[in-house]
Amino acid sequence: MNALINLHHEISAIVASGSQKHAVGDVVEVTGSGCYGTAKYVFAYNGSNTAITAGHFVHPLTACSGYTITQSAATNARPIGVAVHSQVATGEYFWMLVGGWCPRVEVTSNLAAGSFVHQAANGTATSTAPTGHATAGLAAHIGAIGYVNSAIATSSSGAMYLYPLI
Repeated sequence: MNALINLHHEISAIVASGSQKHAVGDVVEVTGSGCYGTAKYVFAYNGSNTAITAGHFVHPLTACSGYTITQSAATNARPIGVAVHSQVATGEYFWMLVGGWCPRVEVTSNLAAGSFVHQAANGTATSTAPTGHATAGLAAHIGAIGYVNSAIATSSSGAMYLYPLI
């Protein structure tokens, strides 16, 4: 059942195959502390043959696989979420962040405070808009999947606000 549930505690990071208490596709809204508001998570399954790195964007494994997920690899393709808690091994279930305050996103180049976030080729975050945006006269925020409040240094991780992706 895809009912929206409000929780007042952290959600489990990784769930071993066979021990899940939720159905893939279940939606959970976690009430945040301070000024960050809420974050929306969807229960997903790593159906790929590789681990998903924490802080990387994720996509459906195939066009018809729903919430059977793989780590993003396509340059600037629109992801459906972020694996934020820890590495997700093949065959494991996890809570995928799909909107709201994202406590961990990996970057491969500096993101200045206030930067709009796009997906880089390896599933990390970048401020570089997709190819063709500048020549088409589109602003940097067109196609962005979120923004950062504070700068994030090259080859590290930091927090961002993730626009609702699903």
